[in-house]
Amino acid sequence: MTAPDWNALAREIAEEIWRSEQRIVLTYFLEESLVRRNLPVQGQVAEKFDGLKKRVLTEIQKKIQSSSERRVQPRFRTTGDPDVLIPLVNRASERIRREIVSTVGGLSTRQFECFCVQVLSVDGVDPCDVGIGKKEEGIDLYGILDIGKIKESSVWHGVEVRILGQAKTSAIGQPTVRLFHTDLNTCAKGEGRAFKLAPTWFKQSRAPVLGMMMSRKKFTGGAAKWAAREAIVTKDLEQMVEDLVRSPNMTLGIRGSAENLEFDKEMFIDHLKKIDTH
Repeated sequence: MTAPDWNALAREIAEEIWRSEQRIVLTYFLEESLVRRNLPVQGQVAEKFDGLKKRVLTEIQKKIQSSSERRVQPRFRTTGDPDVLIPLVNRASERIRREIVSTVGGLSTRQFECFCVQVLSVDGVDPCDVGIGKKEEGIDLYGILDIGKIKESSVWHGVEVRILGQAKTSAIGQPTVRLFHTDLNTCAKGEGRAFKLAPTWFKQSRAPVLGMMMSRKKFTGGAAKWAAREAIVTKDLEQMVEDLVRSPNMTLGIRGSAENLEFDKEMFIDHLKKIDTH
């Protein structure tokens, strides 16, 4: 028997677990996963079993930590027993997440920009508007965030930041972030076509500017690191959908209680069309 790549196998099995909605007893799950791969737990596989289990658990812990850092609901939590993983998945919310992701996957570039406006509006950016649809350098979205409103704080009352956003339906690499950084700085200075075409309320504000890039796919590692270094916020689809599901009463197309949510695709898309007023 050719020895498998144990690290790759651990990542693969961790992915299987992460997609599950069931309580996981790691020893049993791992044994069954190996049998399905024609790797019965005997001989060399038996010798590697404990090490493989540790690798799988490490991968799951990394996923939990990554989800928490990104403010996305982890799918599992660990327990005092390292062999047991408890699911945190709300099945109604999980179904809505899948339906929204599927719907957003079919949106046009313009509709996706309107979707990003919807997300920012739910998160307290008001006013928030999509660009007029012409070439506005790398700027697709304009908004103002009142920090005092979202924090309900006296100290931060009246403190605002202007939001300049870019929405991409493709994965974002470092060159795209660098170009956005240039366009962002130009607009923040009150210069360039993007500023000329900005809404009047945006141009009248003197609040500091925050750049935000929103992707329907992912950011490469280099892109995310470069953006963080330049104080550009990066958000992927999973993070955006998470905020909509957490605020169903603010999202047209989602209705019902936490345990019985429903998604109305037609209403959802119709609302995106209404956001595009240009």
